[in-house]
Amino acid sequence: MLFSLRLAAQSREKADLESAEPTSLVVPGLPSLPDPDEREAFEKVDCLGVPVTATRWDELRSWFFMSARRRGHPQALFFANAHTLNLAWNDSGFREVLGRAQAVLNDGISLDIYARMAGETFAENFNGTDLFPRLFESTDPEIPLRVFLYGARPGRAEAAARKIHERFANVRVVGTIDGYTHDGAIDTINATSPDLLLVGMGNPLQERWIDENRPKLDVGVVAGVGALIDFFSGEVPRAPQVMRTMRAEWLYRLVLEPRRMFRRYMLGNPAFIWRSMLYVRFGVRPERKDR
Repeated sequence: MLFSLRLAAQSREKADLESAEPTSLVVPGLPSLPDPDEREAFEKVDCLGVPVTATRWDELRSWFFMSARRRGHPQALFFANAHTLNLAWNDSGFREVLGRAQAVLNDGISLDIYARMAGETFAENFNGTDLFPRLFESTDPEIPLRVFLYGARPGRAEAAARKIHERFANVRVVGTIDGYTHDGAIDTINATSPDLLLVGMGNPLQERWIDENRPKLDVGVVAGVGALIDFFSGEVPRAPQVMRTMRAEWLYRLVLEPRRMFRRYMLGNPAFIWRSMLYVRFGVRPERKDR
């Protein structure tokens, strides 16, 4: 069974690969990467039927900023943790949505456990709560990053915008919409043509919204970010740094919201490990039904 997939090899004939000259873009100081319009830019690891991106920070940063400055083919960026893949296990439509993204980043220790079972490795762990501040800090001061926030409860996106402006000198939040407003949202977003659109609606709603509306969006990169807008706003606290370093932030969230998080973590994490064993060791495949 092959768990490491190079999707580029699946989309071209062998003869074409041998004869074609690769297209690449160059950003000063960053490694050259394939044109971001080519969806199969990254190596992938098959995680319970979802192609999860296997990459490093430098490669991801290069792809992100090259994609953010372009228009015409918005690039989708998602994150996969145990909860995401549990949802996808029982929903073939959601798996297809995840499979159409340009990048699905591994988030959390559960993905590392899966990779070890499958004889694979993820060089780095990514989660949006840490990744986007890191990207914001590395933005070229000559070219501010234009960001639009869509999601969370009313008022939180505006609060998040203020905190982002205070913290990141090279980032401009060009617009906000709360997660309960849908009519006219795409027109409002397109009027600002942001480099990055952050959509925080939770799994799988945010990924489905992005997949359905991506062709209509005038953006560079659109990302599903869960509670990131809440964290940026300061209304929802993050775990202490020591717990983040130990990769136990999920435990902090469980203590903070036991009713909402009990099923996700206390039942979901063991279910993910069991499904991983079935998938890797016994070839059991996810269900072929949509929710």
